[in-house]
Amino acid sequence: MDQDTRLVLDALHAQGGPELHELSTGDARAALKALSARLDIERVPVAQVTEHTVLSGGVPPLRVRVYSDPGPTPNQAVRPLLMQLHGGGFILGDLDTHDHLCRYYAVHGGVIVVSVEYRLAPENPFPAAVEDCYATFEWVARNAAGLGGDAHRIAITGDSAGGNLAITTALTASRRIGPRVWRLIPIYPAVDMRPDPALYPSRAEFGGGEYFLSQKGFEWIVGLYVPEGTDLTDPGLSPILAPNIGALPPTFLIVAGCDLLRDEGLAFAERLRRAGGNVRCRCFDGTIHGFISLAGAIALGRVALDEVCQYLRTELQGSP
Repeated sequence: MDQDTRLVLDALHAQGGPELHELSTGDARAALKALSARLDIERVPVAQVTEHTVLSGGVPPLRVRVYSDPGPTPNQAVRPLLMQLHGGGFILGDLDTHDHLCRYYAVHGGVIVVSVEYRLAPENPFPAAVEDCYATFEWVARNAAGLGGDAHRIAITGDSAGGNLAITTALTASRRIGPRVWRLIPIYPAVDMRPDPALYPSRAEFGGGEYFLSQKGFEWIVGLYVPEGTDLTDPGLSPILAPNIGALPPTFLIVAGCDLLRDEGLAFAERLRRAGGNVRCRCFDGTIHGFISLAGAIALGRVALDEVCQYLRTELQGSP
């Protein structure tokens, strides 16, 4: 295991106390926010940060935070936009837990970042978050010029649950008349919400609780996010089972080597590849689920962030 990751895990285990899934929803949200504040990457200055309200039929008003930094952008007069969908198991996380990450992307990625505060479960279970993220994508496309960005170059990224929502948003866009997602960057996404640990070897290998996200934690997420009786093979929940997976845009997928979600991420990349998709997959061996959000303590998290930024800048030089 990566040395930084081992030190973080040892420190978390030494703290003792209940796991996130053993807390009330409110206490779990506060615990994740405190962990993010303690182990996040440093806060970099950004030229402009503004907040907006997304008004779209079918969903309640949604808050977004926009980060813009006027650094050099290769070969582009107008910057692309990057929608950022935070992780937290569809239950935890918010604009603040991912503020430092958004700042990093805006400064180093050559993009305008739009961070989305979608509705959370259990107060708003599936499909609320899916609907919110697609409605926000349409709003970004309509308002791109006013945000200073390019409506034809809207990328979407997200970590964990946010990675799931990034993929489902891109799949929805591919089926509907309207804007298309330009690039897709899911980071250790949950792509199969069927909680059976036998589906993927990494669930049994890393799900015991020693590696941050546990099988019990994953089952807790499914229980709070998915209404009872819902078909877990619905592509809106489990995008690895989507029949139109080959319609996804060029994709850069990141997984962690010691993550119970590792093998479903790798299987997703392989299925996308076989469907004719343009996919690059990067596995960061020796580290855990959530390592990008812990980049202040795990150096591999910064490496991954820099690779995302480099991917975006490289893609800017290619075709739309």
